Amino acid sequence: LDLRHKEKSHQVAQDLWSYYEDTNANGEHTSWKSFMVQYSRKSKALPWAYLSEDWVSLKRHAAFVLKHHKAPEPYYTTSFDCFFASVGHYDLYKETGKPKYKSRARVLYRQIKKWAMTGTSSMMASYKLLKAFDALCGKRASLEEIEDLFQEGIVEARSLQSNLLIGIGLDRLAKLFLTETHNQEQKGFDYLGQALSVWNKWGATNHSEWLISKYVSHG
Repeated sequence: LDLRHKEKSHQVAQDLWSYYEDTNANGEHTSWKSFMVQYSRKSKALPWAYLSEDWVSLKRHAAFVLKHHKAPEPYYTTSFDCFFASVGHYDLYKETGKPKYKSRARVLYRQIKKWAMTGTSSMMASYKLLKAFDALCGKRASLEEIEDLFQEGIVEARSLQSNLLIGIGLDRLAKLFLTETHNQEQKGFDYLGQALSVWNKWGATNHSEWLISKYVSHG
């Protein structure tokens, strides 16, 4: 994931919406939907926007997934898209404080939970991570409980050997302890170090550089 240039995902979103606006007045948007879904799969624009905290692009990509997550083939969105749209909406809620984003996140969270509970074992890691995000955005769970929920999701992700999901869980724990709690910086840097190790092992060195720039260089 090349995350050095946040403006790239922003430009992609602008291009996609320009394409949408250029479709005719009769509502013939199927070509746009097909293009958007195919682009999401090929370029991973949604995780790119999420991981780089490109809020403008994230809102647009996540809104598309929310709107079409139950659409019939060939215009369906993938479980991968639903997961990133959900975590994106949770973080948009944390960033803006607007309840609508938490409500949107929960729509997709419930879909992921349904898949996980009906025998799709590969969805369990996504479900457990989203459960942690939901607790993070609520008011009932303690900091220790939230940390434990993220750890459960990370354990499931390790069983899948999914460095992407492992990295996301560790990224969010690092952010939690470095920027959203008091006197927990050492724990935050411990999680950051683990996250950097995962990203570098996976080859996502540009994201590692972005994390260092955000939390270390300007910390």
